[in-house]
Amino acid sequence: MQQTINALLPLNWVRAERYCELTGEPLNTVRDRASSGIWAPGLHFKRIGQRTLVLNLAAITDWFNKQPHVESVAPSYIVPKSQR
Repeated sequence: MQQTINALLPLNWVRAERYCELTGEPLNTVRDRASSGIWAPGLHFKRIGQRTLVLNLAAITDWFNKQPHVESVAPSYIVPKSQR
């Protein structure tokens, strides 16, 4: 019953540890994004208590979608395989 209810509710905020389980990203990477200003406090993350970091899945998904694809920012001196 509890799993059915959880599946129906919109889930906006999750603990950082759960986010890492779902995405495979290291917790240190998440903490670095929060502490270095890459993610905005109150928008992408909130600290609730001294040791609890929660993340906004919708805001992080939006941030992620706006990141450039690696190949679109690769240095121009890299020659494509088709031209080698």
